[in-house]
Amino acid sequence: LLCCGVGLAIGSIIWKQRQSSKKRNTDTTFNHHGGDDDDTSAILQDNNEQTQERYKQLSSLIETYGMTSLHGNTTHQNLALLWISQYDDSIAVADVLQLIEKDNEDEEEEDSNHHDQIQSFLERYALIVFYFSTNRVITQTSATTAVLTQPQTKWTHNENWMATFDSICTWYGVTCKNLDNDGNDGHNNVFQQDSVKVVTSLDLSLNNLEGTMPSEINLLTHLSILNLSNNALEGRIPVDLSGLGLLETLNLEGNNLNGSIPDIFCDNGASILVDVDIECNCC
Repeated sequence: LLCCGVGLAIGSIIWKQRQSSKKRNTDTTFNHHGGDDDDTSAILQDNNEQTQERYKQLSSLIETYGMTSLHGNTTHQNLALLWISQYDDSIAVADVLQLIEKDNEDEEEEDSNHHDQIQSFLERYALIVFYFSTNRVITQTSATTAVLTQPQTKWTHNENWMATFDSICTWYGVTCKNLDNDGNDGHNNVFQQDSVKVVTSLDLSLNNLEGTMPSEINLLTHLSILNLSNNALEGRIPVDLSGLGLLETLNLEGNNLNGSIPDIFCDNGASILVDVDIECNCC
């Protein structure tokens, strides 16, 4: 569903070659007010102008897709976006910033790659939110201040996760395919630059995950396998997972989750494994 609405959502956002070479500050400090705060300048008060501008541009794009949990300084979503704005030099982030920064006068140059580049960024954002949601993220230094650090993970395996230059297709447990093929040729070929890759499988079973399942998983619209079994996840399963219409296998067994499995998975004949206290009409 996300994919179908991208054309309308992007509007005149077009491709542009990013040429900025400014160095971003490496120390990220933000106010922690313990509640909602829409003032981006307060969140990013100790960051330079380039980081603040990246944050504003990316947050506007993310909210276009209905992701509204950015409000509140210490939400996992906001921390993930702050980390991306501060540290992430990946192709996916650079590409989407190029689109955002393109002048409207060049609108006629828009091509089919724009949707792919938006999708690539949204998937990267979704996985970074997931990482923040299942790891210790911040260290409180006083009643009013917190310092954003590289998340301290308890995962058994986290190879390449949060690598600032690497494709998410190199991250442990993530499987990709080329968007423009049949899913076989080029599978997991992360070095082929002519084709955008999409995440088709996320398997982090038996990986000592703690925390919650963020709703941003819904942005992985090409996902066919989601296996988070035998971890220590807790809280409610996201209510809206309508973006996962291609899901064929869902395994959430062995966690402390609650809630219900959306009927869309039952309607699609997906293979579903969940604990007995989770509501499911076809399990």
